[in-house]
Amino acid sequence: MHLYPNSAAENVGTPETPAWRFADVFAARHPSGEGAPAVDGELVVNNGYWDTYRTEWPALALLDPGLAGTLLDGQLEQYRRGGWMARWSAPGYVDSMVGTSSDQIFADAARWGVEFDRVGAFESGWRNACEPGPDARRGRKGIARGRFTGYISSDVPEGMSWSIENAVSDAALGRFAAQRASDVGSGSESARYRSFARYFANRSRSYRTLFDEGTGFFRGRDDSGARTPGFDPRSWGGDNVETNAWGMSVGAVHDGAGIAELYGGPAGLGRHLDALFAEPETADERFGGAYGTVIHEQREARALRSGMCAISNQPAHHIPFMYAFSDRPWRSAPLVNELAGRLFAGGHIGQGFPGDEDNGEMSAWWLWAALGLYPLELASGHLRIGSPLFDDIRVDRGDGSTLR
Repeated sequence: MHLYPNSAAENVGTPETPAWRFADVFAARHPSGEGAPAVDGELVVNNGYWDTYRTEWPALALLDPGLAGTLLDGQLEQYRRGGWMARWSAPGYVDSMVGTSSDQIFADAARWGVEFDRVGAFESGWRNACEPGPDARRGRKGIARGRFTGYISSDVPEGMSWSIENAVSDAALGRFAAQRASDVGSGSESARYRSFARYFANRSRSYRTLFDEGTGFFRGRDDSGARTPGFDPRSWGGDNVETNAWGMSVGAVHDGAGIAELYGGPAGLGRHLDALFAEPETADERFGGAYGTVIHEQREARALRSGMCAISNQPAHHIPFMYAFSDRPWRSAPLVNELAGRLFAGGHIGQGFPGDEDNGEMSAWWLWAALGLYPLELASGHLRIGSPLFDDIRVDRGDGSTLR
């Protein structure tokens, strides 16, 4: 968890009087053509926000809010220097993964009292959500049209996954805006934030238009509204990034009641989740789907023996906790305990992670399971309570406080 992100700055001063500088990878090339110009300040890089927003950043906010604030502020240099937050800081902008997940990372950290440039963070999120990016590396793909239709067309690669991730981001931005309105008090600035809060809260529900009652899954739509053809919920890729329709079937974590309604109510959601855990992942070549082959995430999902709940990768981290919105909320705790106890153990050196340990997200998932908590609805200020792995737990935070 503490290997990433990284500082890209160098102390050109002394230990007693530090002076930080970094190579500005967001600027034009140096006039001499020798590379990026050096500028004053601190830059934090190397983070896949789609990978880390679900578990890693909420855990850092819990464990060490001071460090989390420093890291987040350092990453805001992306926005300050280049006008946009990266989707994957590598260290500059790259076209990788879906969603502008820095939106919910900033919003959630602010809700837990982490100190950083909240004004800049919100402005970066507003730009992501409402302004088309200048190229494929920045902003939300398809948003020029999608901000009006309520979904990202399947004519945009992985448009359905973009739509779900955008909805999660919008919900967090709405909560962030509501907090900002409260922080600034009254007047025109507060009114501006309140307008954003209403707008984003409403827009976060538009993902529902992608639910197909005929199949009971979310499916992409093209510009004319027609659904993606050739549907099989076991097939990977296409509408779904690194998963299949089962894996994305409860992805709108910000709207558990709305998800339950789509499945016919809490009992219907419970039946769907039961079926999800009962349906085996086979990693059969027939289900390689748009990938054209069996990718390693499929093989890892098969190895878990937990149905279609592939917590070995980011899109499934929340699935056991979605029982909270069903008629059988008690199912979450034993499932999480079983998965955490069984899948994070191994008989050989180097084992211990059931899948992609991207920037600490898998370590953080286990830690939340150990604590008996989970940050399901980001920026809400709530944690879902389950059953811890230990009888007695004490959390010594970086700010000197203790949770027990």
